[in-house]
Amino acid sequence: MSVVRSSDMEGKIVLITGSTSGLGLHTAKHLYLRGATIILTCRNEVRGRAALEAVQSQMAEEEETNSGRLHLFTLDLADYKSILTFCMEIKLHFDHIDVLINNAGVMGLPFELSRNGIEMHFATNAFGHFVLVNNLLPLLEKSTNGRIIIVSSGLYKGVSHFPTLRQLMGEQDWDYEPRYAYGLSKLANCLHAVELARRLSANRCSTKVYAIRPGFVGGTELGRETHWLLRTLATPIIWMFSKSLDQ
Repeated sequence: MSVVRSSDMEGKIVLITGSTSGLGLHTAKHLYLRGATIILTCRNEVRGRAALEAVQSQMAEEEETNSGRLHLFTLDLADYKSILTFCMEIKLHFDHIDVLINNAGVMGLPFELSRNGIEMHFATNAFGHFVLVNNLLPLLEKSTNGRIIIVSSGLYKGVSHFPTLRQLMGEQDWDYEPRYAYGLSKLANCLHAVELARRLSANRCSTKVYAIRPGFVGGTELGRETHWLLRTLATPIIWMFSKSLDQ
């Protein structure tokens, strides 16, 4: 499978959620090498600093120089207050954003509620990004060619029924299954992308919205919360059939 080379990103400002590992970190490295200014987000500052250093070391290894810069901000997509604080900080530091990549996500969690009382997969993967996009949209609209990229998954196809709001908020029992909850959150991502694209187009906004499905990718930390035995059994299968991060 071939690796698609990115075009020049000199002068572009790119915000990537979930950029401390896996696809997010790999994307940050490649876009930074092509001249983009990268806004990295992290829940844990120690991991965030490690990611920042990883991107910088990649540049040193390639013996490249560019005008792009690296910025690190704390963001917890499962916490409404954290999202609003993050957005205020971004608006103070930047007058526009060219690309927003909604990559962060959790998978394989037992049932738990976020700080705001929403099932954790849905809170992080779907609702958190919904709030983030709504608050950063004014900055994207100031770009001459704004792009919103929402990372989804083929598991959305397995969703055949929907829990009620009371079930998502833990107020009513339901037949909870982590893989299904993840798929539900990814379906919400797709629906968000479709409706947002429709509304932006209706308002003659130049910002474009894309929902992408990267496929089965190895080398990410998605599913790190899954039981250790299941992760161990799945490792050789992932190694044999998954794409590389470059692909």
